[in-house]
Amino acid sequence: MNVRQAVGVALTLLLAFPAQAAMYKWVDRDGNVIYSELPPPDAKDVKTIAPPPRVPEAVPAPVAPAAQPAQDAQDDEANAKEITRFEEARRKNCEAAKRNLETYRIARRIRTADQELIVLDDATRAARIEQAEKDVATYCK
Repeated sequence: MNVRQAVGVALTLLLAFPAQAAMYKWVDRDGNVIYSELPPPDAKDVKTIAPPPRVPEAVPAPVAPAAQPAQDAQDDEANAKEITRFEEARRKNCEAAKRNLETYRIARRIRTADQELIVLDDATRAARIEQAEKDVATYCK
């Protein structure tokens, strides 16, 4: 490497460091979050933040920061709905398990889903009570 190339590389590296020195974050009058290497003209409510890490060329560019909070809010809402559905299913399963346990403890004759009346022998009844107790332990925490 000759002297000219060495000086060119050194200058390029020196010029790259100030560009990475600071970034600014602020919210404009429309409520949009802005990230920039230059501060806004009015310069109020501006935060100085560290620049993002350099991304290798092979990695796709990240989502624009302004779009990220909306996606996070959608993800949080979807997660909240999923948790609500899960808790509702768990509550219904708990109620059904308790009803089954009570039925098996009290009665020897039960009706099936198609309204057929059956009589449980002692072994079957004991097995169903045991399963109902496990279901109550699982769903009624």
